[in-house]
Amino acid sequence: MDDLSLPSSADDSRPVPADQYAAHMALQSGSRTATTLGIISVVYASLGLLTGLCCGLSSAGLGAMVQGAVVQAQTAQQQLKQIYEQQIAEIEQQIAAAENEEDKRELQKSRDELVQQQPAGNAAPPDFDEIADVMASPRLMKFATAEVVSGLLLNLWMLVTGVALSRKRRWGRVWTSYASILKIARLLLLYLPFMFLIWPGWVRELSTAVENVVAQSEANNPAAAKPPAGVPTPQQMGQQVSLSVYVYGVIWAAGMVVLSPIYPGILLWLLRKPNVVVACDSPSQAIV
Repeated sequence: MDDLSLPSSADDSRPVPADQYAAHMALQSGSRTATTLGIISVVYASLGLLTGLCCGLSSAGLGAMVQGAVVQAQTAQQQLKQIYEQQIAEIEQQIAAAENEEDKRELQKSRDELVQQQPAGNAAPPDFDEIADVMASPRLMKFATAEVVSGLLLNLWMLVTGVALSRKRRWGRVWTSYASILKIARLLLLYLPFMFLIWPGWVRELSTAVENVVAQSEANNPAAAKPPAGVPTPQQMGQQVSLSVYVYGVIWAAGMVVLSPIYPGILLWLLRKPNVVVACDSPSQAIV
């Protein structure tokens, strides 16, 4: 390609042909576009890496968090039972020490109320382990692993190629284009099955687990076996929880499918523009 540099010396008064001037301006525009896209891609990929690392750490600690919550719930239930037993024992001591029948009847009434309210000693505790198993669902964990690992690899890829693109290297433009294509494909291949297959099935499992836990809690507490009007049944509570969780997951997945491909799509379109291609293929002639 002929040198497209404009005359820089005052002694050189030769006019610049119109076609050379147009080519020079297109090259200059492509050079600036490539540099800008490279810088934006580096920032975009860096933020993606940070987000991916945070999500990876959260997914790795999810099992421990759920197990810790289960242990806390079971410990709280045992402590509540011990408190009831201690209060009942104290009232029984007061009944034995009471001197008149009226005081004994009042204390006996208080004791009977506590006995009705305390968790049943012969009933199995709520199976919080079922909720823990649902939270650690293999399908959900596989999706989270694929999402985090693929995101980290592609963002690292775009970080490297973004640096090369900002320096107007041909391989930076080519491999940044490939990264954009793979990012769009990744979003479709991960989040469409998640939204229509993985998430609905997981929400149904969660709903069943919540229903079972609430039902077992009511079985452990005879006073709550017949809840007052307006209090949801275990099935209704499970449905409410599953609906809110399902809507949240669908909105999140739909947002990822619709919004996340915007920048990779724009980047892919701009990298195909002729002036950007020329600027990266002929960096020595591009205006820095």
